[in-house]
Amino acid sequence: MTHGDQADALTHAFNIAFLKADTLGMQRQIALAKGKPDREDRLANLQALMLARSGRLESARESARHAIELASAAGYLERAGAYETAMAVWEAWYGNAAAAKRSATHVLDEKRGRHVTYAGALALAIAGDTARAQTIAADLESRFPEDTSVRFS
Repeated sequence: MTHGDQADALTHAFNIAFLKADTLGMQRQIALAKGKPDREDRLANLQALMLARSGRLESARESARHAIELASAAGYLERAGAYETAMAVWEAWYGNAAAAKRSATHVLDEKRGRHVTYAGALALAIAGDTARAQTIAADLESRFPEDTSVRFS
């Protein structure tokens, strides 16, 4: 089993435990990922998403920040940006417009890839900054005219 396969196995096991509402199973996968590069950040992000979904925002923020720090330290800057824009989107959905705009703007200022840029624009749109979101969407459309997800999302 390759390094990537091991990381994928942990994330799949976490997702299965989540779908089964198996809190102990989720905690077991998080514990298995501790201290392991390319695994701990992924599981910390999944934990953050799960916590945000259940409305436990302070814990979700803490787990997301941990995931962002781990990914950044390992040189996975695009992944760190994806984690931060995910946090921006949930902040926006929960009505925390200032936090959403702050996180999205931070990531967008770093000139990330199209998926992270799209998520940042989504967070801005949900948070009420539709003008900037429209500008970003137009830029994505001009840079990726053949990309189906860019054109229709």
